[in-house]
Amino acid sequence: KRSKLISDSIVSILKKHDIKAETLLDIGTGIGATLRPLASYLAPKKIIGTDIAQVNPQNIQNLVFVRNNIIKTNENIPKLDYDLITMINVIEHIVTKKELTSALENIKKLMKDKTKLLIAPIPKDIITHRGVIYAKSWNYKTVLETAKSIGLKVEIIDDAYNSFYEKSVLITLRIL
Repeated sequence: KRSKLISDSIVSILKKHDIKAETLLDIGTGIGATLRPLASYLAPKKIIGTDIAQVNPQNIQNLVFVRNNIIKTNENIPKLDYDLITMINVIEHIVTKKELTSALENIKKLMKDKTKLLIAPIPKDIITHRGVIYAKSWNYKTVLETAKSIGLKVEIIDDAYNSFYEKSVLITLRIL
């Protein structure tokens, strides 16, 4: 039920900002509960799903899954021309600013001029109702400052039309 609320919220963000993707990278795919509806909406020709754990997302057309810890490396992730990179409900598992910087630097190396990175935090009501431990609740300003410090152009998406997510962050690469 909550996965559907999350994916519906993300699809709303994509629609509102007219974001399309033929090539999608999903960081923190897990079992694919959020990715499945995104893939259905976007219908990308190529999807790379990645997670720190060896999981087996199923029923997602055009998906190739690779195991990868984005904090440490991006070496297992195919170097493609990604239109969109999503990191949904992942940032809460990144504990230190050094790890956040490292993860964003590894993601930046996968981005091209046209690539958009959508970072969506987990909604606060899920943190209190779920049996999973989330290590960090990031202030979105810290995420923005960290992204800017490594040369990413940042746009805040205030999706007041949707109360499920208070703020999501849309990041695009800026060529310096």
